[in-house]
Amino acid sequence: MARKTFNVQDFKNFINEVLVNDNLPFEVKNGYAMALDHVLHATGNYNGFRYVDPYNGDDPEFGFVDNEETGYPLTAKKAIRRRYH
Repeated sequence: MARKTFNVQDFKNFINEVLVNDNLPFEVKNGYAMALDHVLHATGNYNGFRYVDPYNGDDPEFGFVDNEETGYPLTAKKAIRRRYH
């Protein structure tokens, strides 16, 4: 079977654009971020990320919120607004 490859930089650029899109729900952005984390770590290309908005631990949009639908805490919307290096 032939091995398929793709450009990791292009994938990272695409995900960075998704993560700053305010019209997408947290759950969608979180899924993309998890996929990018996996690809970057698996290929040895992980160089961290920075929050788009200045981090403020007192801001509830950076903290954890309880998701009543799933019962699991999810990070709030500003924490997922990030740009990977």
